[in-house]
Amino acid sequence: MSINNENETLIDIFKNKTLTIYEEEEFLEQSLKNNDIKPELLNKKDENGQNPISICINKYNNKIIQLLMEYADKNNIILEINEKDKNGNYPLLLAIDKNIDMVNLLIEYANKNNIILELNETNIYGNYPFLITFSNKEFESAKLLIEYAEEKNIILEINKKNNNGDSPLLLAIYENIKFFKLLFEYADKNNIILQLNEKDKIERCPLLSLLSNPGIVKSMNEKVKLLFEHAEKNNIILELNEKEPNHKINLLWLATIHNYTEIVKLLIDYANKHNIIFEFNEKMDLDINEIIINVINHDNNEIMKLLLNYIKENNINLNLNDNDENGQCLLLKAIQKGKYEIVKLLLEFAEENNNILNINQCDKEGNYPFSEAISHESSNLIKLLIYYAKKNNIILEINKNEKFYEKLSRAINNFYDYNIQDARMFNLKIKEIIELIKVVFEYANNYKIILDLNKSNEDKDYPILLATSNNTEIVKLIIDYADKHDITLDLNQKNKNGNFPLLKAVSNNSTEMVKLLIDYANKMNITLDLNQNNKIGNYPLLKAVINNNIEIVKLLINYTNKNNIILELNQNNKDETYLILKAIIKNNIEMVNILVECNDKNNIILKLNQIDRDGSYLLLESISINNLELVKLLIDYADKHNIILELNQKDDDENYPLLKAILNNNIEIIKILINYADKNKITLNLEETNKNGSYPLLKAISNNNIEMVKILIDYADKNSITLKLNESDKNGNYPLLKAISNNNIEMVKILIDYANKNNITLKLEEENKNGHYPLLKAISNNNIEMVKILIDYANKNNTILKLNENDGEDDNNDNNNNKNDSLSLALIDKKNTEIVKLLKENNIYSSDKKKPDKVLITMKSFKNIFK
Repeated sequence: MSINNENETLIDIFKNKTLTIYEEEEFLEQSLKNNDIKPELLNKKDENGQNPISICINKYNNKIIQLLMEYADKNNIILEINEKDKNGNYPLLLAIDKNIDMVNLLIEYANKNNIILELNETNIYGNYPFLITFSNKEFESAKLLIEYAEEKNIILEINKKNNNGDSPLLLAIYENIKFFKLLFEYADKNNIILQLNEKDKIERCPLLSLLSNPGIVKSMNEKVKLLFEHAEKNNIILELNEKEPNHKINLLWLATIHNYTEIVKLLIDYANKHNIIFEFNEKMDLDINEIIINVINHDNNEIMKLLLNYIKENNINLNLNDNDENGQCLLLKAIQKGKYEIVKLLLEFAEENNNILNINQCDKEGNYPFSEAISHESSNLIKLLIYYAKKNNIILEINKNEKFYEKLSRAINNFYDYNIQDARMFNLKIKEIIELIKVVFEYANNYKIILDLNKSNEDKDYPILLATSNNTEIVKLIIDYADKHDITLDLNQKNKNGNFPLLKAVSNNSTEMVKLLIDYANKMNITLDLNQNNKIGNYPLLKAVINNNIEIVKLLINYTNKNNIILELNQNNKDETYLILKAIIKNNIEMVNILVECNDKNNIILKLNQIDRDGSYLLLESISINNLELVKLLIDYADKHNIILELNQKDDDENYPLLKAILNNNIEIIKILINYADKNKITLNLEETNKNGSYPLLKAISNNNIEMVKILIDYADKNSITLKLNESDKNGNYPLLKAISNNNIEMVKILIDYANKNNITLKLEEENKNGHYPLLKAISNNNIEMVKILIDYANKNNTILKLNENDGEDDNNDNNNNKNDSLSLALIDKKNTEIVKLLKENNIYSSDKKKPDKVLITMKSFKNIFK
């Protein structure tokens, strides 16, 4: 295909064709290479005023442009590279919008043909090359234009705005710092004054736009410095009172809200130098207080100093007593944030300007400076307020309303709640809160202010209650203040959880605190209520026992004795836990004796058979902890008070006294239980299992304790009980298997004798969960006598001794379940020819299942060991 119609433009060749852009490029490339394009068409414009070079730049790649230029050179035609189309676009403007390589191609072509490229012409949208580089964030292209302009002595247009209101400066605000520097360096070098007060389409000047769009602080500071330096150098007076359209915020507000210390300093220095007063209130509808609040929120002391100095030097009205819609003044806001240095600066400013602060004024929620200082647990803040008040003859209304007691209680309570890993920091916090309370009480004493230390907050907490949770020094401070003002502290008042001071002190295991409270109660003739409990049923003595604190137990019991208080020692909490049971669980015999003695003294009978939530009770728990002395104590107590102890009651794990004693292998306790049972005509349960399926005989055999087994058999015989010999636990173990596993021939004989005597046929073939069974264990133990006993028993009882056929298989067989007790190993590895011979003599190896008179074994490969 070629172009033959001289009226066609270059682009006409693609009209009425359905080609992709790549197909067009390929066709155009071929046409140029084959000289199919008439040279006179190279500058011919289409109906839109576009010539071929503009079309190629706008549509195709660099290669096509290069080919077009070469084709023009070959035909001695100069391409018109400054010509505009109907939209005012021209090659360089189009190339800038594409890529830097296109720009370089144009510059090279222009230089080669002595053409000066047009750099400042705008299109119908007001765009020009340098502006486009900023709009497209093409830094290298911007540098290239500057270099070309300098080479050709052209001054670039850098202030003109396009139709959208954009200029290089206004666009550079949103770019990184290198664009900003490039622009200002070029302006300075060429004595161009940048229009620093020119506004963008949303009526923002550059400085306002810059501060309205926070970025990296370092970059922000550099940009603002460049603006101020350029303004100074060119005698430009910046409009510092510009504000955000439709907003109340100005430059100073923006700098403080974003915490730009350096920029605030620049703004104030510039304002001072040029006698500019920042406008507040009248024209700006902006309160200086809003600026100060920004600084308070950021806790920026340096900005606060700058602002307060500026306000003072320029006689700007700042009334520190003015309140916002919530009734809060600046001082209260600063204290609420806990900003010590800011508060100090505000107080100093007030003094310097003879501004007497209303430091007792409350906001709408009742908060006031002193109460808020307490809430931040800062003694230094409180000291600042006290110093200012004293200097200005103001008496602080420290207990002005309920907020004081609420904040004081919270400060004491927070002391207890602190979870600080660093011990040094924790101790510092403790000291700070103690110091705070000292300062508050000292001020109250000095000004004869009576604090109601029994006043409670919404949770019904009050100072002495909260203090008993943590620190004796605070309690001493509270007691000392109460004594000085004839206040009797309420030690029995409960909070919403039912806690009270003594219970809190005991719960926190503080012996010193308990002593302190008891001493105070004695001094003030207060009777402590030791029987009252909290919502979960805990009471002082119970918590002392739970904490296993014998000293506190003694203190409490001594107190009750001196004050004729009868303790309710059988009282339960919500877990059904009670005193004696907890003392036994703690295995504290001394504590148990003290409690029993206390009960006896008060004619209280212990509920020995009472169970807790887990089903445990005194005797069972004493046996569980294996404490013979406690068991004897309980039996003696029961006898003395005609109580029959429960011997067969199970707990939640289905354990009971006899089974627990056997589990602990304690024969002395077993004998005591049997004697007690006989004496009280109680039949002990020998057959009941626990959740693991264990029962007395099986556990006694597991313990390998022959004496214990004999005791159980003897007890069973005396009480006409037939013991179960074939019952398995959850692991599949049963008495004969456990006896053989323990390699105890005497135990096996005892079981066989008992079985014969009671017409019980022992099971010989049943496996446990590990695949073990009697003959296998006897062989694996290499015990020929045990094997003989089993063979003899089996023969006498016509029982088939079971040997799994896999027991003779290779242990490497995956189907063998990794049994360590395979018969082949037992016989071959131990080289027990006697057992082999014994098995052979008794035809054990026979696999003939039709011979019932023989002990059979069914194996596939076990015969090989007899060859």
